[in-house]
Amino acid sequence: MIRHFFSIQCVRFYFAVILLTLFSATVSRADDWVWQNPLPTGEDLQDVWGSDSNNVYAVGTGGAVLHYDGNSWATLDTGTLTHFTGVWGSSGSEVFAVGSGGAILHYDGSTWTTMTSGTTASLYCVWGSGGSDVFVGGYQTILHYNGSSWSAMSLPVGFYSAVGIWGTSGSDVFAVGSGGAIVHYDGANWSMMTSGTTSILQDVWGSSGTDVFVVGTGGVVLHYNGSSWSPMASGTTQTLTGVWGSSGSDVYAVGSNGVALHYDGSSWSAIDPGSPYSMVEVWGSSGSDVFIVGYYGKISHYDGTSWTAMSSGSLQDIQDLWIISETDAFAVGYYGTILRFDGSTWTEQESNTTGHLMGVWGSSGNEVFVVGVDGLILHYNGSSWSAMDSGTTAALFDVWGTDGTNVYAVGSSGTILHYDGSSWSAMTSVTSQQLIGIWGNNNNDIFAVGNSGTTSGTIVHYNGSAWSLMSGTSTGLLGVWGSSRHDVFVVGYSGTIRHYDGSTWSAMTSGTTQHLEDVWGWTGSHVFAVGWNRTVRLYDGDSWSGVATSGALVFNAVHGLEDHVVAAGRSGTIRRFTDPYVPPSVTCYQDGDGDGYGSGTGIEETDGVCDSADNHSYFNTDCNDGDATVYPDAVEGAGDGIDQDCDGGELCYADQDDDGYRPDGTSTVSSLDEDCTDPTEATSGDSIGDCDDTDAGVHPGAVEVVDDGVDQDCDGGELCYADHDDDGYRPDGTSTVSSSDMDCTDPTEATSSDSIGDCNDADASIHPDAVEGVGDGIDQDCDGGEVCYADLDDDGYRPDGTSTVSSSDPDCTDSTEAVSSDPTGDCNDANAGVHPGAAEIVADGVDQDCSGGELCYRDEDQDTYGTTATVADNGNFVCTDAGESAVSTDCDDEDPDIHPDARETCDAKDNNCNGYIDEYGACSDGFWLLMLPTIIINADQQNPLNAKPLAE
Repeated sequence: MIRHFFSIQCVRFYFAVILLTLFSATVSRADDWVWQNPLPTGEDLQDVWGSDSNNVYAVGTGGAVLHYDGNSWATLDTGTLTHFTGVWGSSGSEVFAVGSGGAILHYDGSTWTTMTSGTTASLYCVWGSGGSDVFVGGYQTILHYNGSSWSAMSLPVGFYSAVGIWGTSGSDVFAVGSGGAIVHYDGANWSMMTSGTTSILQDVWGSSGTDVFVVGTGGVVLHYNGSSWSPMASGTTQTLTGVWGSSGSDVYAVGSNGVALHYDGSSWSAIDPGSPYSMVEVWGSSGSDVFIVGYYGKISHYDGTSWTAMSSGSLQDIQDLWIISETDAFAVGYYGTILRFDGSTWTEQESNTTGHLMGVWGSSGNEVFVVGVDGLILHYNGSSWSAMDSGTTAALFDVWGTDGTNVYAVGSSGTILHYDGSSWSAMTSVTSQQLIGIWGNNNNDIFAVGNSGTTSGTIVHYNGSAWSLMSGTSTGLLGVWGSSRHDVFVVGYSGTIRHYDGSTWSAMTSGTTQHLEDVWGWTGSHVFAVGWNRTVRLYDGDSWSGVATSGALVFNAVHGLEDHVVAAGRSGTIRRFTDPYVPPSVTCYQDGDGDGYGSGTGIEETDGVCDSADNHSYFNTDCNDGDATVYPDAVEGAGDGIDQDCDGGELCYADQDDDGYRPDGTSTVSSLDEDCTDPTEATSGDSIGDCDDTDAGVHPGAVEVVDDGVDQDCDGGELCYADHDDDGYRPDGTSTVSSSDMDCTDPTEATSSDSIGDCNDADASIHPDAVEGVGDGIDQDCDGGEVCYADLDDDGYRPDGTSTVSSSDPDCTDSTEAVSSDPTGDCNDANAGVHPGAAEIVADGVDQDCSGGELCYRDEDQDTYGTTATVADNGNFVCTDAGESAVSTDCDDEDPDIHPDARETCDAKDNNCNGYIDEYGACSDGFWLLMLPTIIINADQQNPLNAKPLAE
C-alpha cells in the first residue's frame, strides 16, 4: 500500500508519467542499471508486505521491486519504470503490485507479468482477502479482482480517491482518502462513514472489524470500535502515512521526517527506527519482526528488541565520478563526501572537509585530485587525503590531467589552474564565464566549457602554450569529453549537444530538452550523456537515443570502462549499466612521444580504443614521433627551423616589404621551406617594430620626413615643424619637434602650411603679425626694427604717449626717436625750443613751455602797457586782455594815464614815460620848462621840479 502525503501522490504520479514518456523509445531496460549506492536501492520505497519473515516485498519509485529472503534484499526484474505505490499478496507466489498509469503487476513466484486494469488512473493501494478477491484503491476509483479480471466498483458520492485500503474479509473492507473520507464495503456496496475529520487520511489497518486504526496528515490517528470513529492523541503533528500492528495493543505508525510511533493498547509513544528521512510504510510478520520502508531506499527492521538499518550508503549528492578500473573508482559530492569503490562496495572516506566537492580525476588509485568550492583542492596519495594550496578562493568545478605533474582545474569567473607536480598556479584565462567541465587529449590539446547561465555558453581551448576562445553558444554548457582531438562532445542546458570534428563545431540533435550535466564515451561511436529527470542519452555514431533508467532525479556525472557505465547524481545515487556494446576493432599507431599522433605500421586493437595509456593513436601522421611538440595539429613555432605541424614548411616571421624589419614578434607568413630567407620572410634575428609592413620606406631605421602624415621611423609620432610658443608662426623652414601623434596640432607643433618668420619662438607675442610694442626694445613683428616714441625736434620731450616713429634698430636713440622714459607733453614737436622744460618768452605768441598759455606783462592799470612784471594770459596767446600787455614800458602801472603813448601834462609826472616830467609846453602858463632828469631820493620823496615859464 502507498503510505505518503496525498498531495505528493499527484506530484509523483506526474513524475512517473514523465519518466514513461522520456523512455518510451529506449535501448535498454531500467533493470539493466544496477544500484551500487545506496543499497539495496536509492528509490523512494512506498509500501512493504510479506507472506512471512523470509518472504518480504517492498515497492517504490522508478519501477523498484525488492525482495527479502530472510538474509538480504535483492532487486527483482519487472522490466518497467512504473512508479509503484502498493504491494500485497495472499502468498509468496501470489503477489500484486500497483502504481501509476493504472499499472498492476502480478507475481506468480517466478515472474512478474502485467495485468489489464482497465484504467490509466494512478493506483495507490492494494489489499485482498485472497488471490481471487483483491481490492485496489486509486484516483477516483476502486478496482476489484475476482480471480480472472479487474473491474471498477461503484463508489458513493463525495468519495474521490482511495489512498489506503484494508479489510478483514471480502465483506468487511475499509478505504480512506482525502477530505477525511472513510468508506466501508459490506460485500455488496461501498458506503460513507463519519470520520469526524477533514484531514487527508493516508492508511488503514485493524486487528479486527471492531478494532481499526486510520492515520493521516497533521498527526491524525482515528480508531474504530465497530460503531464509530474517534480521534486518538498521537503526540505528533507530522503527517502519518503508514499503520500496521501485530495486535490491537501492538501497533506502529510511521510518517514524514522520520517520525515513528508505537501504540501499546493505551497510548501512543515515539520510537526511533534510526532514520531522519520520511518513513512511508510499515509491516511485520509479528511484533518481533517489523519492517519500515521510506524515502531514499531506507529500510529498518525491528527484532523485538532494537531497530537495525537494512539499507546502507551515502545519501549526499554526487557531483563527479572517476572510474580507474573494475575494482577502483572514486565519487565526490556535497559536504566533503568522498566515496571509493573496491569492486563490490562504495565506502565513504575521510576528507577532513565539509565543503562541497565538485570534480575528481586521478592518474592512478594512488594519485587522485579532488576540487571544490572556495578554491578547495584535495590530494590522495593512496592512504589519506590532504588539502593543497590552490592560491584561489574561486569555486572549482572540475579537474583533469595527463599525469601527476600535469593537472588542470577550472572554476568560477573563468578560473584555470595548473599543477606541475609541486604547486598550483593560475593560468591566463580568456573568459570570465564560469568553467564547469574540462577534458583533454594531451597537454597540447585541452578543452574547457562553461556558462554564465542557461542562455550563454563558452568553449575554450589550450594548445600547450595559451588558452583561446573557440566558440560560444546560446545555451550554457556543463560537460565535455572526446575520443580524440578530432572527436569532441560538449553538453549543456536544454538538451544541448555539440560536436567538434577537429575544425568545426556543429549542433547535434539530442532528442531531449532536459538539461544534460555530463558526457563520456568509450569510443566516438558509443557516447553517453546524462542529466535531469533521470535522462540518459546514447550516441551510436549516427544519432542519439534514450536509455531507460531510474534512480536520481538528476544525474550529475557519467564515467565508465569498456564493458560498463556508471551514472551518479542526487541523493547519493550511483548506478552501473552493464554495457552490451562490443566495439569494433580499430587500427592504432605507435605514439612514441605521447602527443596524440603516431607513425609507422598499424596495430589492431580489439577494444575499439587507441588508448594513450598504451602509447597508441588513431593517426599515423606524426613527422617526428620522438618530439612531443611536433605533430600535425601542433602550433608551428615561428622561425625556429622546425616543422612542428608537419606540413613540410616553416612558419616564418613576416617582413612583407622586405625592408629588414618585422612588424612585431608574432606576425608570420607560411614558407615552403625552412630557411625564412625568401621574399616577405624574416627570422627571429631580424628587428621588430615595422609599423607599416607594406612600405619599405617605413621602418624604425628610416629617416622621418617632416609633416607628411607618415610615421617613417615607427616611433608612433610625426616629425613636425617647430612653433615652440604656439603663436601660429614657425621660426624658419627647418626647425622641428618630435610629436607623439601624427597631426602636428599639439603644443609646440606646426605644419608646413603655418607661416615662417617668427624671430623669437620662445615668446608667443612675437611673430610677423604681432602688434609692435612701442619703445620696449623688442621687435614684436619681426621686421628687424622698433616702433619708437616720437621726438621729432630732438628736444628730449615726446608730444604724447602714443605718437611713434619707425626705427631701423631697436634702441630708440636715433634722431626723432624717444623711449618710454622720455617725458611727454611737447606741444610743438617741430620746434626744439618748445617743450615743457623750455623758458617761456614773454608776449611772443609762442607757448615755449607748453603750459597751454602765454606769459604777458602785467598791466594793472589796464592802459595796455605793462611793466616788467609778468602774468599768465588767459590762453589766447595775444596779451590784449584786461590786465595783460605785450610791452613792459609802463613807468607807472598804477596810473592808467601814464604810459609811453600818453600826452605829457603839467602835473609833475612823467606821463609818457620818457624820463622827463612836464616837458616843455606841458604846463598851461605858456612857459616852457626844461625837464630835468628826475631825481628820486627815496620812495617817498617827490622829485624836485624846476620849471620856468616860457615866453609866449
